[in-house]
Amino acid sequence: MIFINIMLSCIATTVMATALTTALPPITKDLGVSMQTGSGSPAVIHWPWAHARRR
Repeated sequence: MIFINIMLSCIATTVMATALTTALPPITKDLGVSMQTGSGSPAVIHWPWAHARRR
């Protein structure tokens, strides 16, 4: 029973890793998020209240 549980966990992990590898680039492109820094481009994501606090 433990062996079956471990096998199912490995299969589920592999499926999720493949799904994220396939789906993540289009999602990040749509959201304007950089894959290297994990932050959005200021030209794409603009928060008007973020600059008001600096004044």
